[in-house]
Amino acid sequence: MNKETEKRAPGMSGHPPIHRFKPGTVKRLFGYMAAYRAQMIFVIICIIVSAGAGAGASLFLKTLIDGYIVPLLGQANPEFSSLLHAQVRGVRDEGSSGGRQGLCAEG
Repeated sequence: MNKETEKRAPGMSGHPPIHRFKPGTVKRLFGYMAAYRAQMIFVIICIIVSAGAGAGASLFLKTLIDGYIVPLLGQANPEFSSLLHAQVRGVRDEGSSGGRQGLCAEG
């Protein structure tokens, strides 16, 4: 059956209904949560720390791939020692070419 010829029940437009809060609902919810203020602050801090750790992990992987793994791809006999050192150090010398210098000189 075609969608255009398909009959719908009255009031059914194909979209879920939008539920609106009554004006005092949000205030009432915050009133209930006031007793748990310390726990809520702790949870918000944990969410922020988790987001920062996720972003930091992504940046660490980007640096590791771009600075250490990609240069190894073009080598016949890659030397993985600087990659291991970068993983252990956490790629602290990202701005300098300290860990990457050995790879470029060998290849």
